[in-house]
Amino acid sequence: MRLAATPLRDSLESALAPSYPYFLHRNPALLTTALQDRAEAYFNERFTHVNNGVLILVGDLDELTVKRVLMRYLGGFQTNRGTVQRQAVTYSPASASLTGESREAGVHILVDAPLPLSTANYLALPIVKEQVHRALVRRLQPLGISVSESFEPVAYPTERLRLFISCEPVSADGLPAGEYAIPAHTVLQNVRLALEDVSSENLSQADIRAWRNMVYEQVRASQASAGGVLDAVVMRYTMGKDIYNRYAETLAGIDSSRIHEILSALARAPRVEYVALP
Repeated sequence: MRLAATPLRDSLESALAPSYPYFLHRNPALLTTALQDRAEAYFNERFTHVNNGVLILVGDLDELTVKRVLMRYLGGFQTNRGTVQRQAVTYSPASASLTGESREAGVHILVDAPLPLSTANYLALPIVKEQVHRALVRRLQPLGISVSESFEPVAYPTERLRLFISCEPVSADGLPAGEYAIPAHTVLQNVRLALEDVSSENLSQADIRAWRNMVYEQVRASQASAGGVLDAVVMRYTMGKDIYNRYAETLAGIDSSRIHEILSALARAPRVEYVALP
């Protein structure tokens, strides 16, 4: 299948689930002039009255303590369970191989793995990221390929984890004497092998303990920063996920089997493999 020149992420997402109309990454050129009027009407309806306030609580909080603080400062109050009407949609991702024109020449892969966005899975992500990065570098660096990867938890319409891998050749000056550019099919094959490698590796207990300590310090630092708190609030409000409550207990329970489960899900998941032509 060949795609015309479009934003890279749009191309990958549209090929992954062609029948799904709601992508996280949208093309600004598709916005209409009616958007501002619609947005203003929505906010006027939902947020212009004091009784429509939304109180978002995130963090490693004790429920009884929170209730006491709320009663002390807010007095007697009632809460109503909010509801959001969403259109029923079908999301059926499928693997695909593409070529297309892009300013980001190289090989790009989008992996879409069904995975519950539990606190444990979320806290395991830094470990998973490092394992995937090491496996990709091990396979691609000897070929003169620069690789980067990013992860994105997605909650709607189904909970899943997306992995975006971008492989670009280094400049000719950076290659050893006598070495030439690697064909795209060789790069793709090595990415596939890297995902197979990492799904079959076993982490030692010492490695797991070291990773848990690292993640613990990362969470503590995130909780102490304005950006980290804001990210947690946005995730709580938009996804309904509180990733920090009792995080220390959850983190202590993460073992090699959970890491292996996530890595295996990524290895088996539908993916779009995209060769972008300059």
